[in-house]
Amino acid sequence: DTSGDYVLVLRDANGVVVEEVFVSSSSSPGTYTASYSHNVAGEYTMQVLDRGNGNVLISQETVSVQAAAPAASTTSVSDFPPPNTSYNNGQPATFELSLADLFGNSVVDDSVFDDLTLTIAADSGDTITLTRADMTITYNEVTGLHSVEFTPTSPGRISLNLVINGENVLDSSRTSYSAVIEPGPVSAAETEFSGTSVE
Repeated sequence: DTSGDYVLVLRDANGVVVEEVFVSSSSSPGTYTASYSHNVAGEYTMQVLDRGNGNVLISQETVSVQAAAPAASTTSVSDFPPPNTSYNNGQPATFELSLADLFGNSVVDDSVFDDLTLTIAADSGDTITLTRADMTITYNEVTGLHSVEFTPTSPGRISLNLVINGENVLDSSRTSYSAVIEPGPVSAAETEFSGTSVE
């Protein structure tokens, strides 16, 4: 058994070794296994080296480590509302979402929002639950943030709660996300006059 002479090496994009584990033999002849755990997302080169013969390269391939599910402890909301602006009832409103997994890796996969619900609770007691179809979500590759656009449907102070795949991804014990929805533009259709007429 020469399994102790083989190692699995994981290198980052700069060629720096980030993981190195020995390969062990399995119950099947000619089959070997190696287990490693790496929690930084990115593209890596995985190599198997024959350590007993001067680190001869046995095999090499590219592997991708993906971000895990979003975690409340590393996810946050900013620009709620954006600086020098206000939210107005019936008008599109936006905020920025920094979505990350438990290890701090940015979650950029758009499909993660397929099971997203945004709950807006007003001080009046009204609660509105929005799904992906009710929002516009875009990702900014420069900032690493998601921009979320929704439309408020009643004025007053609101608080924000975000759920993805049944998990609350905003830690309300760490930060409270609240904003004020101002009344929207005056609507002729909704305006009424009453009182004594003047002749």
